[in-house]
Amino acid sequence: MDSVNPMNVLKLLEEDYKQLFQLDGQPSEADKQLKELVKSSSLALEEDL
Repeated sequence: MDSVNPMNVLKLLEEDYKQLFQLDGQPSEADKQLKELVKSSSLALEEDL
């Protein structure tokens, strides 16, 4: 599997979702929890590789 650059993934997701969501809003508690889940999943994936 090729190396994944998280910043490129974020750019791709931003392109997909910027029409649906406002980027200038404050992160909610759910947003922060999801960030931690994604971050920990990413670290676990890196360890497996």
